[in-house]
Amino acid sequence: MVSVVLFEPEIPQNTGNILRLCVNANVSLCLIEPLGFELSDHALRRVGMDYVKHACLRVYKNWYHFLRDQRPLSILAFTTKTDDIYWNAKAVSQQTFLLFGSESKGLPVKLRTASNIIIPVTIPMADVSRSINLSNTVAIGVYEMKRQLSLSE
Repeated sequence: MVSVVLFEPEIPQNTGNILRLCVNANVSLCLIEPLGFELSDHALRRVGMDYVKHACLRVYKNWYHFLRDQRPLSILAFTTKTDDIYWNAKAVSQQTFLLFGSESKGLPVKLRTASNIIIPVTIPMADVSRSINLSNTVAIGVYEMKRQLSLSE
């Protein structure tokens, strides 16, 4: 199953919206602590609505627990710190993880360059822009992956 990984997300509304997207796109969601909110937070429940009960959601204490449990073969790491555009990524499979950083800090350098399984990719933006909202970025990544997987079937 395709998985979205949020590294230290901070805003419950974004995470709730992403949870809802994951349920509708039939992908799993992994959250890497620390989180900027409680999972029982009212805003997360409100945005996630009744989708929460259908979600494939896993929470990990840190990046190393995630790696040990999931043993990913390829990770597309979405970042503004590369020129490699996401639609050119060739590591797309049902076992690919899509990794996204926190809203205020993005992905730390150590994650973007951690190993040969991580492929940094970016979404093209206007030069005057700093970033795209996290939940919008996840939606772009998830549906591009689904498009590529449908072409390979």
